[in-house]
Amino acid sequence: MFQVSKRSWLITAGLVLGAAALAPKSFAGGPRLVAQIDEPFEVNGQLFPAGKLSLREVSSYTPVSTLNELQVDGRCLGMVLAQEIEGSLDASDDQMIFERRGADGHLVLVSMALRGQPTRRLHSLSERAGRAPWVAAAPQNDDPALLLASQH
Repeated sequence: MFQVSKRSWLITAGLVLGAAALAPKSFAGGPRLVAQIDEPFEVNGQLFPAGKLSLREVSSYTPVSTLNELQVDGRCLGMVLAQEIEGSLDASDDQMIFERRGADGHLVLVSMALRGQPTRRLHSLSERAGRAPWVAAAPQNDDPALLLASQH
């Protein structure tokens, strides 16, 4: 029967604690915008009752756009692309920007702005409003960390 000594346990515990202390911090994402919306609102073509809306910047996508996680009442709806609106000024405060649309005039989330950054228009990654869908393709140089996006 194999028996582990107290010294072996201490060494193992020390290695685990050392690895945990030296490991890179988990990716928590960028800034988060959270708002309690007091009336029905539309996000990504879907209508929701009043509730908590959250946008979290996950990463830069291009020099003028970011990928953002979208949540309603703690439920992740997926990712949206936030693309800088050309000529927009840097925001003085964090903002979620809505427009009133439809026969009932419900709110529709259209843009976001983070303090000190330009306003960005939100687009679903599968959005087709008059444009072809985005297609991601691996580059030819076999670099798995890089994806190229183009419109087809």
